[in-house]
Amino acid sequence: MFVERLIYKHVKERLDWYLSRPKRFEDFLIDIGGIDEAEALEARAALEESPPTAVHGYARQGGPFPCFALVLGNENIASDYIGEDGFPFDEDGDAYMDSAGDLVDMHVRRWEHRLDWYVYVAHPDLCLYYYNLLRHIMVGLRTRLQAEDLDEITYSGAELAPDPRYMPSDMFTRRFSITCRADEPYVEDYKPGMGPGVEITGLTVEDDGNVVPYQE
Repeated sequence: MFVERLIYKHVKERLDWYLSRPKRFEDFLIDIGGIDEAEALEARAALEESPPTAVHGYARQGGPFPCFALVLGNENIASDYIGEDGFPFDEDGDAYMDSAGDLVDMHVRRWEHRLDWYVYVAHPDLCLYYYNLLRHIMVGLRTRLQAEDLDEITYSGAELAPDPRYMPSDMFTRRFSITCRADEPYVEDYKPGMGPGVEITGLTVEDDGNVVPYQE
């Protein structure tokens, strides 16, 4: 599964768990956030009235709001293994083959991914609550993500100034980022051992404008 889809799936499942019983959100604010019961009850009422939605891509005018928006912040090749060669057998000991049943030449690279969650809310206090809920969910997913072969996981966050070029100007916005690394296997488009081409073909346009087959 794509890294961003994997992270989205787990966060949405956990968010739905809170939304299915808003008392859990209220308890989170009191037990983890240290918020008094009256304020937590107001936050719970706001969540019940307009629950946050998890979406892909930046938020747009018109919503849905509030929302947690997952965006690809950056990715790059962290390292190439020697020769970029991958193990030719899967976890069951079977050789990797293409659809025709031929052996394929497996390669692997290590990628670093940074995924950004943007929390968009119309009220500053709710932005604080939802950001910390998201952070609590993401940090709690660390072991599960490692079991999905995501390694070297780090987190960061920030509050963003309103900028109508990138976000609705009437929304309070915070960003929570996860950076991780993962191996990605791939197969070359050509079959190894075929060697270079031995014949050049094409067309030639002569001085008089005639198009004739290319000849060496």
